[in-house]
Amino acid sequence: MTKLKLVSDRHESTQKAIDKTRDMFMPASTKPRQGLTSRQEAFCQAVAEGGTLSDAYRACYSTDNMKAETVHNQASKLVAKPHVGARINQILSERESGYLHERVRLRNLVISGLEAIATDPTNSASARVSAFTRLGQIDEVQLFKADTMKEDRDRSPEEIRKELISRLVKAQAAKSKSGR
Repeated sequence: MTKLKLVSDRHESTQKAIDKTRDMFMPASTKPRQGLTSRQEAFCQAVAEGGTLSDAYRACYSTDNMKAETVHNQASKLVAKPHVGARINQILSERESGYLHERVRLRNLVISGLEAIATDPTNSASARVSAFTRLGQIDEVQLFKADTMKEDRDRSPEEIRKELISRLVKAQAAKSKSGR
C-alpha cells in the first residue's frame, strides 16, 4: 500500500496531499460517523503520521499470527470505513491548519524582530543595514528582486532607507487587509 505522507514544505503540496487522502478515504457523499474505538483512533493517528496502512494496523492491533497479506487486507478494510477515513482527513486538516498558523506566526516574529533592529538608533550601523537588507528581501517588499530593482545608483542611503520603510508600510497594510 502507498505510504500516506503529509507534505509540509509548501502549502500547495500539502493541500494536494490532503485532497488526495480525502479522495482515497471518503467519497464526497459520505458523512463521518462519530464514535471510534481507541484502537481505531490510534490507527488513524498512525496513518496521519505518515506510516503505511499495514504498519499502522500492526501498531494498533494484535497481528502476531497474521500473514502480511492479511494485515494489509484488514488495514484496507478498516480505512475503507467512512468514519475511519473521515477521522484521518480531520487529523490531516487539523495538522495542516496548525502548520500554516505556525509558519505565519514565525514569519511575523522574524519581520518584527528585523524591523526592531532596523529602526533602533542604538544598534550599530552595520546591524541596521543588515536588518534593512533582510527586510528588503522579503517577498512582500521585493526591493532587491531583479524585476523591481531600480537602476538609479545615485540615491543616498537616506533615500534608500525611506523607500524601504515605505515598502514595509505598504506590505504591513496589505498583510493587515488580508487578515494574516
